[in-house]
Amino acid sequence: MSLARRLLLVVVGLWAFVAGASCSRPGSAHPPSAPQAPTGFAFLHVDVVTMSSPMLLTDQVVVVRGDRISFIGPASEMPNLESLQIVNARGKVLMPGLADMHAHLQREEDLAVYLARGVTLVRNMWGTPIHLDWRARVEDGTLVGPHVVTAGPILDGEDVVHDGSFVVRSPADAARAIAVQKALGYDFVKVYSRLSPAAHAHIVESAHESGLRVAGHVPRSVGLDGVFAAKQDVVEHFGGFVDALQKEGSDLRGRFDRASMSKKIDHVSGASRASYSPVAFSTRPRFEHC
Repeated sequence: MSLARRLLLVVVGLWAFVAGASCSRPGSAHPPSAPQAPTGFAFLHVDVVTMSSPMLLTDQVVVVRGDRISFIGPASEMPNLESLQIVNARGKVLMPGLADMHAHLQREEDLAVYLARGVTLVRNMWGTPIHLDWRARVEDGTLVGPHVVTAGPILDGEDVVHDGSFVVRSPADAARAIAVQKALGYDFVKVYSRLSPAAHAHIVESAHESGLRVAGHVPRSVGLDGVFAAKQDVVEHFGGFVDALQKEGSDLRGRFDRASMSKKIDHVSGASRASYSPVAFSTRPRFEHC
């Protein structure tokens, strides 16, 4: 561009500025429009864990729009990145969020710790109204934390293991407990160790009629075969299987003290505890076997 041309543009620009200022009354100028909020994120030069292969996808572009990953691929194939917040992720790794599938949420501040450690979903195994509140606030963006899926209060039989459990003795008790938990908005039902076979079966039947799944322990008087026959959806912990898999007459059958466990069972128990990291100690549930 020639010098004359550049000077002409400067002069025209100054003229437009002066003319605009002289023709405007105080307070009549429109304020500049606020910058448009980004509609998503684009992570550049990031390595990606696919979960379908042991190999990393290296130097990728990952585009997230709203709550969906809309693109993963090399820079040569990436879409238009206008309106996206750009993140230079060179040397970083992206992976799917982790899920804690058996947690006992105790404190609101733990939710942010979960998220900081890459846990984006927590399955809470003993729910109270505060967990419903946390779940709602996470979903509407007013509380930082993972998505919360929560059971209601534990359903147990006579002489409950934990105070605060619902006692279920009869079909009417089962129907009432399920109706209350459904109305309050719990995601699933948790059964516990001292339910009778009849009460357990009534709970599963009522829950399924209400569209709720049933998870929990293998009640001692029901047994693993009874749990399967009743169509309980999920069995928590290994203990219910250990007892059922012992031979008839085994001195381990019906016994849960560690001193009587075989070495193989002991290894399984130890492996479950090895999953806890000292770094993430603040997220360790206070009640490990609930």
